[in-house]
Amino acid sequence: METIAALTETYGQFGSGLPGQRLEGAYDNSYLVADPREAWILETAGIRWAAKRIEGGTASISNTLSLGGSLDLSSADLAAHAREKGWWKGSSEAAFSFEQAYSAEGRDQEIARGRAQVRANCSLGLLREKSGSIDESWMKRIARDRSTDPSLDLDATASSCVASLPADGGGLPVFWWCASVPSSGIFVPFFVHGTELPAFLSAAGTAGKRVVAPETAPTDRYSPDSYWWVFRDLTDLVNLDRPGRLAAVRKEFDALEQSFAAALPPVLKSATELRKAGKTVEAARVLDDFSAACVERAAAAARALRDSWKPAGSDKSAAPEEAGVYIANFGAFADAEWNVSARDGRLFLEIPGQGALELRPPDAEGFRALAASPQAGVSFSRRPEFGVTAMIFRRGAMSFELPRKGIVLPPEIPLEELRKFLGEYHGDELDETLEIVIKNNSLALKISGQKTYELRPPDAEGKRFFRVAPLVYLVFKESETGGVESFTYHQGPSSLTYEKIK
Repeated sequence: METIAALTETYGQFGSGLPGQRLEGAYDNSYLVADPREAWILETAGIRWAAKRIEGGTASISNTLSLGGSLDLSSADLAAHAREKGWWKGSSEAAFSFEQAYSAEGRDQEIARGRAQVRANCSLGLLREKSGSIDESWMKRIARDRSTDPSLDLDATASSCVASLPADGGGLPVFWWCASVPSSGIFVPFFVHGTELPAFLSAAGTAGKRVVAPETAPTDRYSPDSYWWVFRDLTDLVNLDRPGRLAAVRKEFDALEQSFAAALPPVLKSATELRKAGKTVEAARVLDDFSAACVERAAAAARALRDSWKPAGSDKSAAPEEAGVYIANFGAFADAEWNVSARDGRLFLEIPGQGALELRPPDAEGFRALAASPQAGVSFSRRPEFGVTAMIFRRGAMSFELPRKGIVLPPEIPLEELRKFLGEYHGDELDETLEIVIKNNSLALKISGQKTYELRPPDAEGKRFFRVAPLVYLVFKESETGGVESFTYHQGPSSLTYEKIK
């Protein structure tokens, strides 16, 4: 734990790990660090960190800060830096909360924290359900849970692991790893006392392995020579008919996992005895050979399932028209390029950092659900003179419009009529100043340090909805002489008023 903290203080955390995103998209990591005696939760913010020791019971983290004031270790200047930046107004160290002081502010961040908390509460509840009798099988069950929205078994999950640590200190730890999404994947045993992994296991897709800046990194794509991609593609195929195909996957993979677990004790016994005799090379070979055999059996089962379903995924109808680049400006995405492409007659949506996600054929309304998640998907806007002009990304009740790159639509309202709205507006409630500008021939709201949101023309009630998120809108107030006095920002039940700065 102290090693990770020291490296964080010395080197910081570069980039987001997402192809195409710049340093500004940096991701502050959280860690679970454990041995058979104790565990630590370590959370970070730039080069600073906070840690809490867990000596018993259960604990869980998600993609948000969770440590409050009862810290066991932290950066020496954690509270002082927050006070200097104005993030914390208190004077007593005892009252300091890392979570409250260092959590990013903003509407998008609040939504993200709420979603993360749902997942953290779910995993913690499942841990407490079996507290005192948690085993490897229950941990895998937790990883595959879909009882909440968002769920633990996220469709964008890259991989999952379950680490089993021997309580007596004399055995060997086992690291169960699952490529892609746990519910449609299989956990395979690996060992820190091994020395070699199959090349197939560590191979990337078409992008290969290169050390490059995130903003210049190419998007990786499927390769049959990559273990991870075999399972990612299997996940996409499963989700084209999840009710039927998931049962077939679980029947196959559950039986394999059970056979791996049944064969494991004699392997561990043999390796342990060899290590006690000083034969560490021979012990590593026993462990490596077992992992390699499990990898081959898992991959063979995945290939057989994929091959049996391949014809069902074909959809060649609208790919040429819809293929292209679309610009995302919502959530963590700032001018991010989402790409729609076709492969083997199947349409894919490439989201930075999430790879290529297969799209289902369109329904009667033109909506294409993600194969990995029927609750999310896209539809496309068209105009006769331009063809496809935008992509609408939907996730649950939320929808976001992504304009097509290179398409500039003519003004829906003459620009001269929009100029009276331009300028800065100040809101006393949040003590912030926002600006109304023109972007892509439309009125737009510019939030300093965040993004610029284009507005649709007003409806009959004067509501100007955000193009990117049509649940959010502005209403301008004009004087009797036609001058603009203020606007009110509406999002759900909340509203904020901003007066125009003369």
